[in-house]
Amino acid sequence: MTIIISGLGKRLNGIEIYDNLHIEAKPGKITAIFGPNGAGKTTLLNIIAGISKADTGTVSLIENEMKHKIRDKGKLGYMFQNYREALLPWKNGQQNLAFPLKIKGHTKREIEEQTKAMNLPFSLKKYPYELSGGQQQMLAMQQTLMTKPSILLLDEPFSALDYESALQQRNLLQEYYLQNNATILIITHNIEEAVYLSHEIIILSKKPSHVIGIVNNPLPFPRSLDTMKNPQFHNTVREAIDFFAEAIKP
Repeated sequence: MTIIISGLGKRLNGIEIYDNLHIEAKPGKITAIFGPNGAGKTTLLNIIAGISKADTGTVSLIENEMKHKIRDKGKLGYMFQNYREALLPWKNGQQNLAFPLKIKGHTKREIEEQTKAMNLPFSLKKYPYELSGGQQQMLAMQQTLMTKPSILLLDEPFSALDYESALQQRNLLQEYYLQNNATILIITHNIEEAVYLSHEIIILSKKPSHVIGIVNNPLPFPRSLDTMKNPQFHNTVREAIDFFAEAIKP
């Protein structure tokens, strides 16, 4: 599935957010969006998910040469930047994981099997308020993956995690991608994370935002800590930083 954003325009509170924005997330690939604060990255995911509306332009999903509205497809998963909003405070961890499966009509047995198979470093009997911010973020990530979406929108999914936990969650996402061949669009403020995870990094300018550069990432999957020692990894990081430096020029 390909996500194509064409001629996007949006104003918020009288401020122009995008300048005729064009972006393509290729099918079965991980695309990272990187750019300055205020470039409209979260708003972009909200528009793709149908939560917010663009003023101009189109957002399309192309599958087998047919166009569809993405929000009409049942296989879209979205992890919000404010991950706490995705968790129901009156349900414990296991019940939160079960919730999207119930909505999709899975049987009680299927739900029990899938939720019990989750391997998280904390008890799923705990409620969200009993978990740290990082644990809540890990729970929200697993909740997003429960229905095995073929399109995945992730807004800074590892921002609350320590370095070790972030590495574990990156590898969880990588494993999910390799098993499901999903089209993944991820926002991150960590350029090393973008290079570790993605096939392509799209760098946005300051607002009104447009694409200031696209960095192709040829590093093979699966990736590991050894990948971060690879000269190609550092070359890709430097190329992305060069575009970012251009993006933040006065």
